[in-house]
Amino acid sequence: MQALLIENPGGNMLIPVSLVAQIVSKEQLQPTVRNVPFLLGEIPWREFQVPIVSGSAITGGLARADEAFQRSVILWPMKGGKTTDFFAVSSHDAPKVVNVEPDTADATGELAIGDKNLVLGAATTMGSVAAIPDLNRISSLIFGRLVD
Repeated sequence: MQALLIENPGGNMLIPVSLVAQIVSKEQLQPTVRNVPFLLGEIPWREFQVPIVSGSAITGGLARADEAFQRSVILWPMKGGKTTDFFAVSSHDAPKVVNVEPDTADATGELAIGDKNLVLGAATTMGSVAAIPDLNRISSLIFGRLVD
């Protein structure tokens, strides 16, 4: 499976390439009215205000570790959401497309890193462990919608 490896000071994460709408350079963050602790703010993108999730907070670091992030990985709306429910994940450096072998993934928790409520598991790629975030849960927390 191809995934996007997103590197942040708090840890790395993997997101399936098929869920990525666009990768954009850092924009001036605007405050958000959403009461979600792992949000850094929002950025304008096309005709939307897109909430930016702290990649470091998801992988177990501090949200403020992402203050120097350089890219935003904008994701398509998740299952159960509205077609306008775009959100993004911060990326410290330019994300890399990597191949993830199924036998390196671990959903049992032995490799799991990060916030246990926001991470499904982990996989080993390029010699390090990367978190696999629960994007449906993250989306439901941002937009206040329950998902299956």
